[in-house]
Amino acid sequence: MSEVNIGNKTIAKNTFFLYVRMLLVLVVSLYTSRVVLSTLGVSDYGIYNVVGGIVTMLSLFSNNLSTAVSRFITFELGKGESGNPLKIFRCSHTIFVIFALITFLLAETVGLWFVVNKLNIPIGRENAAFWVYQCSVVTFLISLLSSSYNALIIAHEKMQVFAYISIYDVFMKLGVVYLLRVLPFDKLILYSVLILIVQISLRIIYTYYCSHKFSECSSRLLWDSQESKRILNFTSWTLSSGVAVVGYNQGLNILLNLFYGPVVNASRAIASQIQSAVSLLFNNFQVAIRPRVVKLYACGSMHEMHGLLLR
Repeated sequence: MSEVNIGNKTIAKNTFFLYVRMLLVLVVSLYTSRVVLSTLGVSDYGIYNVVGGIVTMLSLFSNNLSTAVSRFITFELGKGESGNPLKIFRCSHTIFVIFALITFLLAETVGLWFVVNKLNIPIGRENAAFWVYQCSVVTFLISLLSSSYNALIIAHEKMQVFAYISIYDVFMKLGVVYLLRVLPFDKLILYSVLILIVQISLRIIYTYYCSHKFSECSSRLLWDSQESKRILNFTSWTLSSGVAVVGYNQGLNILLNLFYGPVVNASRAIASQIQSAVSLLFNNFQVAIRPRVVKLYACGSMHEMHGLLLR
């Protein structure tokens, strides 16, 4: 079988796994949202989405950073023996650590001040809103520090890993819904803590998988001025779209909260989930085809690359 046919087969298989993952996440998200809304109540559900959303929406930044780093690692893998994906991985991990420290400082100063003093939180729910925010901050930092591991999986075109781990994620979130109903604690705080625990467990699985499957996976930090500059320059362009999306989505959430309160935030949160599901239809194919295109370009197979893009 030719290299082109193998590549096309890999893209088809990866696209299938990504769409299976999307369907699992979509079905469970719609079901759990309904149950969580019923259990928390409209007001608390709105609080969770506006307060947690301030940090959760920043996950778009980590996704864009992961996409950029995946491009550089994929390029090095495509170069074969002359490539150095280990160096790229360690440099990118260092960049993520720096970004995480900056984010933590901003979140615990400016961000916390805004949540406490400016958001429209019902009287008596200030403490719950505080813990929702803190759990969201930790969740984002974990996601950011793990972005280089996600990039490594995409670069190696192991999309089935995302599908398999999504099955685990599905059952964990169903478990969260069950525990939310039976445990006798503040439901809003309990939900935030349980979601944080799920995210920590997912990060552990991804990190463990990469550490045992990919030789270029290393926890050691490295700052190389030339490589770091290349990564940051490329990332700045991918982040520009992320800034626009975050500014629109979370800016609208905050405005709705300031003028109408958390009940309206709850309504928009449900609509946003449907919007995210629709956007995944196109994004999944992009994720599947991008690594193959970059590898063909890196090894100089321009004819095969153009043929793949024109199919």
